[in-house]
Amino acid sequence: MKGFLFTVNTLGFHTAFREAVRRVFGINYTWRGVQIDSTALFRLLRKLISNGYNVYGIGGEITVKTYFGEVCVKKEDWNLLLVDTIYSPGLCDNMYGCAYVDNGIVIDIGAYIGDTALYFIHRGARRVYAFEPVEKFYRYLLRNVARNSLEDRVIAFNYGVWFKNSAIKANMEGAGTGSKMDYSRPYVGLKVRSLKDIFEMVYEREGVIDLVKMDCEGCEYSLLRLDKELLSLPKQYIIEIHGVELPIIDVMACSGFKAEKILPGGDLVNVYFLKKKEF
Repeated sequence: MKGFLFTVNTLGFHTAFREAVRRVFGINYTWRGVQIDSTALFRLLRKLISNGYNVYGIGGEITVKTYFGEVCVKKEDWNLLLVDTIYSPGLCDNMYGCAYVDNGIVIDIGAYIGDTALYFIHRGARRVYAFEPVEKFYRYLLRNVARNSLEDRVIAFNYGVWFKNSAIKANMEGAGTGSKMDYSRPYVGLKVRSLKDIFEMVYEREGVIDLVKMDCEGCEYSLLRLDKELLSLPKQYIIEIHGVELPIIDVMACSGFKAEKILPGGDLVNVYFLKKKEF
């Protein structure tokens, strides 16, 4: 009953009734151009509407108008919308709102479908260099950047970050792709470049790096390969650390950065904000 009342308050009685009928009799229906054929999809759309977003379907795609821009995926890829920036905007602000990016240059490592790049532009970034190695996500990244007419401000690259220029294999895990490798399960090949090359490329183009955001399922340990001079090029970092934290925190402290844990996640993953002590 609680869920039904939430649906009535969020989507109206008519939609709540049609969803109840679908669950009992298996009769799918169309809501704002989106065919509702699963409870999980319905709950996602209801949550997005409760966030204050405009959501609709057209041409087999789902479009979400967030406060930082429009994000679109094909209907069969609706689960790609289950990320903090879109699903939990308050959590997104807690993770990324601490950084100062006004008129700044941002390196977005693990750009996914473009959600964080759009967020940083909304926050005032002058330009975002977005790196996404998964081809499927990269195509959505390009489309969502174009959808928001930001091709001149979000520069997208179809490769990830690693210890060296190479190619690696990883299991497809949605937003967590890259965290596991089990050859008995489907996997994808990913092109990767050294973090050193990326820092040098962006710094040569812009003369400054204001923020590096790293959400890349382990590639953050490539920081350990950089010397103090390279580590000190960016003014701020937001790093999602998967596993042991001390090596990264220590090497960053030795390079003049103060660390603050902004999103505790237990033993598996924690998010840190690091900035130069004089910044």
